[in-house]
Amino acid sequence: MIISAIDIGTNSIRYMIARRTRGRITILEQGGKITRIGKNVDKTGGIRPAPAEQSLRALASFVRRSKQMKASRIAIVATSALRDAANGAAFIGSAEKKLGVTISIIDGDTEARLAFRGVSHSLKVRGDTTVIDIGGGSTEFIWKRGNRLITQSLDIGAVRLTERFLRGDLPAIGDYKRMDAHIASFLKKNIPAALHRKTICRLLGAGGTITTIAAVKLMLPAYSHERVHGTVLHKKEIGHILNLLVCMPLAERKKVIGLKPERADIIAAGTYLLINIMDLCRIDAVTVSDRGVLYGLILQTFASAEKNPCNK
Repeated sequence: MIISAIDIGTNSIRYMIARRTRGRITILEQGGKITRIGKNVDKTGGIRPAPAEQSLRALASFVRRSKQMKASRIAIVATSALRDAANGAAFIGSAEKKLGVTISIIDGDTEARLAFRGVSHSLKVRGDTTVIDIGGGSTEFIWKRGNRLITQSLDIGAVRLTERFLRGDLPAIGDYKRMDAHIASFLKKNIPAALHRKTICRLLGAGGTITTIAAVKLMLPAYSHERVHGTVLHKKEIGHILNLLVCMPLAERKKVIGLKPERADIIAAGTYLLINIMDLCRIDAVTVSDRGVLYGLILQTFASAEKNPCNK
């Protein structure tokens, strides 16, 4: 059986096509495009026409490719930007009508559980572990405490922070300091102390910010799942990368090996957020997962197909 999963995120739309044979899942193809459908949603409360049109084109191409690959099911979810936007449902309705697909706007808890499912399938989750998924509009936290899973989705992400605090091609150091203070205050206010004060064995991280930092560390001219997945990032080296990035004007940042030019304007905000999370958790290293929400959706769709083989 071949299935496809598509994730409409605040900053990018990604797809993955996979085959299951005798219980084994093989990724046949994956890709994505940065369309920033969530541009200015935090400020205006709505999706603007240009990113909406660009997102629709990307979505159409991924649906078309899924059909070319003979996917029997195409599962599509939308997250933070479309949750928040007043016209999010209208965009979804129009896309469904034009493309002949079903798109689900998922809540933060569902997004967190998909992220945990994807991460934990390929990275061992043992002892008390925290999983984070830093996105453009929201960040999901999943705490594994014994056999319990505790999830939380917070409206803080790389795009949202950049739009609120960082202006121009070379933001002022004062802007970065104000953003840093906001992040620290926001996390302490919104994450229960009982969760972040308890010592954890391991921190696992997914999402574009974290995988990009890994790619920069590894100096990858072309992104490689095999190289990035499982990489351990230490807080000191993350801080070193951040210090280099904040001193660069946007044009220089776009040339950094491992950093996609379209992500150059938001990478600093996402990295500040990651370091603050590590400080709050009192942990010095994060293990990178390139298998988050999208792969979790793949696993969920295969499980659903197994239970309901006639429901396509």
